[in-house]
Amino acid sequence: MIRDLLRFIGGGCIIAAGILYFADKTQTESAKQNDLLQHQIQELEERLAHANEQLAIAQTVKQAPTRNASTEKNTAKMTLKIKAGDDSTVVAADLVKANIIQNATEFEKYLKVNRLAGKIQIGEYTIDDSMDYETIAKLITSQP
Repeated sequence: MIRDLLRFIGGGCIIAAGILYFADKTQTESAKQNDLLQHQIQELEERLAHANEQLAIAQTVKQAPTRNASTEKNTAKMTLKIKAGDDSTVVAADLVKANIIQNATEFEKYLKVNRLAGKIQIGEYTIDDSMDYETIAKLITSQP
């Protein structure tokens, strides 16, 4: 009788261990899925923030008053000289000093968002104030 009782207790322990093993395995898989979903959410939030930043810059560029060269006789023109070591900050500051653009930080942000800040080429460029950010960026990132 004691032998039968011990067999039932042993069998119960084995069944309990099996249940705990599979229950823990399910919880571990759920935790992995939660981590994966959290990572995907974070990635999507970063992409959304980047898209919102690009949208804000695009709206700023579109809202900037465009100047027509034929209606304005006093167009500011300059020859922009980019030397070795000049980065987007130096270029933007030079453009503001020459009254080509109004805001250096907006232009720098435009270059960074469009991944053009590191592609500025050394050389001399003729730029006037009728050009928008996109035109100036294309000009200074191509070979003179």
